Formats: sequence, structure tokens, C-alpha cells
Amino acid sequence: MKGTKRSLIKKYFPPEVCLEIEKVTMLNVSNNRKGEKIDAIIRAHGIPADRIGTGTNRIGFAIDGFAVKIALDKDGKIDNKREFKYSKQLYPYVVKVYEVDKVNGLIAVTEYVKSFDESDFSEIKRQSQMREILADISNQFLIGDVGISKNNFGNWGIRTDDDSICMLDFAYIYSISYRTFQCTCDNRTILKYDNDFVNLICERCRKKYTFGAIRKKISKQQQADEIGDISKLGYTLTKPEEEVDLVLELEPALLEKAKKEKKKEVDPRKIEIKKHRNQHRKAGMFRRKK
Repeated sequence: MKGTKRSLIKKYFPPEVCLEIEKVTMLNVSNNRKGEKIDAIIRAHGIPADRIGTGTNRIGFAIDGFAVKIALDKDGKIDNKREFKYSKQLYPYVVKVYEVDKVNGLIAVTEYVKSFDESDFSEIKRQSQMREILADISNQFLIGDVGISKNNFGNWGIRTDDDSICMLDFAYIYSISYRTFQCTCDNRTILKYDNDFVNLICERCRKKYTFGAIRKKISKQQQADEIGDISKLGYTLTKPEEEVDLVLELEPALLEKAKKEKKKEVDPRKIEIKKHRNQHRKAGMFRRKK
């Protein structure tokens, strides 16, 4: 089955623009300064983008109703790849990540969601929703910088269509199976979130860890090994719009339809058995026992 796919990256970021941005990421200047330079490149090439803001390792723009995250350094590239890898698994708790530069993670395109302001965060309703989401996710993953704190509310947003909330930035996501999330008191006890999902605590010795301190112990190679080959997680386009062979595993709607159709399929052997039984009943051979 064929289908048409579109790439916002291919539409607005041709190789020459990507090369200019890539050179900026390698400069020995602050990330704030890199953000200014990338903003200037965007404007110089006439890309219809509105700057959303600059984070620790990435700068965000709104383009054609989508959010575009551009890496400022190597960590930002890893962040883009990591979010692409886990977005489908964690949706709707996180924004959808539609595409990413699969070569090095320089650019990612995501769902645009209005970010929290301080009044949103102050609502008891919103904090309750945040706790429910983080409690559900924490059975498998630990995510930094999204806990219930005034320092983190900008990493959450509200969808305008259904008023649901989600994480906008969730790159600091790690499986609880990482050995670095085990306490040094016995190198076995898994660390748990505190009540606000901000710090990590050992239930055995009660030692407290910040997420940042734990994250520093995870090497870039460990992260690369965990992320793996993301090229298989989406289509690889060469043009802004391209007809491709649809892959069932990449099409949730088609996959669900296929599952429903499979359930409707009837085993031909069962049809024959039922037919055989009906024939015998008509002949009076099947009678109830008294």
C-alpha cells in the first residue's frame, strides 16, 4: 500500500542551511549565543519561524503550526533522538514527535502545545494531573526536569483541543534498569522519586540524589547504545513530499484496523465443525441427556 508523507525538515531546512546550523553547534561559545546565531540563520533564509525560546541544549521555533527543536550542542542532538524514540510509547503524556534528523538529531519536529504559565502550574487540578502522569510513567522510566516544581512548569503544556496536559520536553528519560539508578549503599536498591517527583531517594538508607547528579554518570556512549538505530522508527524521506510504501508498524490506524479484521476472521475448521453438528442435530442424532 502506498501513501504520501511530508517532511517539514526537508521543506525548510535544505542541506546548506543544516550545514550552517551544524557549524554553529561546534562553536566554542555559550548556548545562548549559539541560539542567537541560529535565529539569525533562520531569518536570513526567510524561514517563516517564530522563536519560542531557548533551553539548556536546544532552541525552539514555531513553524507551520508545529514546534521545531534545533540542537545547540551534542547533548541537544541526543535529546532530539531520545524524544523521538520514546514519544509513541509515552503519548499522550508527552508531545508527539513527528520527525527527526536521523543522521545526527540536529532538528526535530513535534506537536505544538501551549506551555504552562505560573498560573496554570498553581492550579491544584494541574498539579494533580502531573502527579498522575508521573506516577504512571515511573513504573518504567525516570524523567528529569518535569517534577512538580516552579523550576519545571515550563516543560509542561496544555492541549487546546481537549484541555489535556503533557510534557513538552522529556529528553531526560531513562529506564529504571540503569545501574546508575541504584543506591551506592548496596548497589542494588532502586532509587525512587520523592513525593513531588523532583529528587530521587533510596528507600533503604534514605539518601537523596538530584536527577542531574545521576545523569552525569551516564556516558554519551551508554545513551547512544540505548537509543540505537532510530532510522527504523520512521520513514526516511528525500523530498518535502514523497510517496512511500506504507509500513504497518509505523501506521497506528492501519495496524489497529488490521487487528480488528484479524479478529473477525473465522477459522474454516470451526465452520466445518459447526456445519457438521447442525446436520446431526437435524437428523435427531444429538439429543439432550435426561
